[in-house]
Amino acid sequence: SLGYSIMGPPWSRLTAYDLNAGKILWQIPNGSVTQLGDAGKNVGSVAPRGGVVVPAGGLVFVATYSDRKFRAYDQDNGKVLWEFNLPSASEGVPAVYQAAGRQYIAIPVAGNGLFQPRPPADGSIPPAAPGQYMAFALPRR
Repeated sequence: SLGYSIMGPPWSRLTAYDLNAGKILWQIPNGSVTQLGDAGKNVGSVAPRGGVVVPAGGLVFVATYSDRKFRAYDQDNGKVLWEFNLPSASEGVPAVYQAAGRQYIAIPVAGNGLFQPRPPADGSIPPAAPGQYMAFALPRR
């Protein structure tokens, strides 16, 4: 009735492979579905619209659409090290760039994107903010 896939969760996952050994190192659900409340935690993002970026330093960055989060994972074990609540759903692959010796990650977040989740009636999720690019500075090493 909410328009989600009949196939059960997890709807999307992050998987780290050891390509030399041909085995999976770790696998986790990629995000949550805020609209489902507690039942939507760690079920994977519905209709993931972005991609993963792995800059130097052992972090994996990915934004998830259905919970409006941008996360940094530990590349060795998949644990969430940092997360940021986005004002709208992510709409693309993060880009990594360097300026003045510092690394940055920029991500597009869209106002009313193609699969924009509807805010619940209880007001727990604000309406989407206008489309924009957001940039984050990585810690200096």
